[in-house]
Amino acid sequence: MLKLYDNTRISAHRTCNCLHYWRHRRHLTGSGKAPPLIFGSCWHCAMDVVWKGIKEAPQLSNAELTEVSYEGFKDEWSKFDLPPV
Repeated sequence: MLKLYDNTRISAHRTCNCLHYWRHRRHLTGSGKAPPLIFGSCWHCAMDVVWKGIKEAPQLSNAELTEVSYEGFKDEWSKFDLPPV
């Protein structure tokens, strides 16, 4: 049987043999969402607020837009079990 190896398998094996075994042979992965992914989701929510604000309320100052976008960031952040921002 032909064994296929993708970049994820090769990287896992280079990082740690045990990581490769548990992830690709036993199909076990970590639970929960990684903190960088959570931060990225929050950042994108804040940017959605910024671009929507620029389009729909151009009279908002940069300070007001920053405050509103920070609220969007905090709203998304509060959905995860993390300390408050």
